[in-house]
Amino acid sequence: MSRGEAVIIIIAVLLIGLIVWAIIDFKNKKFVLENSERIRALLEYNNTIHFETLRSRYSKQQACNSKRQLDNFSLDDYLITLIDSNEDFYRNIIQKLDNNTNMYNEYINHVGEIKSTASEDFCKQINFKYTTFIKYENRVFTKKMLPKPQVDVTIYCKATYTSPAGRNHYSKDQSYTLNELKRFFDYTIKLKEQRQTRQYQIKVERAKMSDSLRYNILKRDNFKCQICGSSAQDGVKLHVDHIIPVSKGGQTMPSNLRTLCDRCNMGKSNKL
Repeated sequence: MSRGEAVIIIIAVLLIGLIVWAIIDFKNKKFVLENSERIRALLEYNNTIHFETLRSRYSKQQACNSKRQLDNFSLDDYLITLIDSNEDFYRNIIQKLDNNTNMYNEYINHVGEIKSTASEDFCKQINFKYTTFIKYENRVFTKKMLPKPQVDVTIYCKATYTSPAGRNHYSKDQSYTLNELKRFFDYTIKLKEQRQTRQYQIKVERAKMSDSLRYNILKRDNFKCQICGSSAQDGVKLHVDHIIPVSKGGQTMPSNLRTLCDRCNMGKSNKL
């Protein structure tokens, strides 16, 4: 027998041995799968678990009108604007990922409590070696466990600018993890609450301007503009103005009110 023939015989024997081992391994796993109460309990529990499904990455892009605008563009502020305009969308992402994390932790804890009920007497009854049964049971049990669901996300924000001729392209980008998204989400919600509270306060202060109060201020100021001295006889319309604007914290009280003509009032706007 030549050396080459010997090598071929060795390889053939190894292949046959590998095939035989694979067949035995498959039969053992199948047998254990059909006879393990532990694995049966795991599969039943798996059917009760439904993790949330969502994308792992969300991309948002903003085109700028100039290179200067791009240079001054804040991606953090852009994310805040996105959250502010679509609060429910980002809340849903956060809630789904938090649900996955909590559910998976509960899953792992519960699975850890599913112990083997196999015994040596049981294995004798089914004519299977006890140590081999436990070894295969552990292997199949681990393989049948549900994979870890998605518990994180990437929010990718990008700002771009392309020159009018299309020759130059500029961009800046930033990726945000779930924890960063949560931080910006909480910050945005606080800003919205503050804005709503401030708008309510402004509404309350403006509502205090009664006809009686307005007349008292006009009378106090001799029905004349306190800046230019014009009166209704000069063809102007008189207004009662907040010296410190309501939008800047001013109150509707006589000491913060004065008479202005329409021209002066428009020129002042909300300036102090």
